[in-house]
Amino acid sequence: MQSTGRYAQCSTAEGTRMTRGRAALIVACISLATAGAVAVAFWQAWAHGVPYSYVLGALMVVLGVYCSVMNRSVSDEYLRQHFGGEENAARMRQMWQGGWVGVLVGLAIIAAQYFLGGVL
Repeated sequence: MQSTGRYAQCSTAEGTRMTRGRAALIVACISLATAGAVAVAFWQAWAHGVPYSYVLGALMVVLGVYCSVMNRSVSDEYLRQHFGGEENAARMRQMWQGGWVGVLVGLAIIAAQYFLGGVL
């Protein structure tokens, strides 16, 4: 991402410019939609009497699989281009490398709830 004056040039599908305000708005909308989806998942679990440990474990597994898939599929050049250089690309790659931990923790949470039941 190159900063030229008031506008930051970001790569978009059409090659048009995206201002920082628009980018921040998109990130905020995605964050709110994600938080809303998690809230609905917990609300539905509560409404149907499903223990929260199952929901939390499933969310951890999904997040871990997502990070693992991103780590395997995204090239270093793409990361450098879209995350502002080598340093930020290395941070993203390092974060995604820990995806398998999320899968294991999520499965452990689900297994603990299943085998220990009412204790949790």
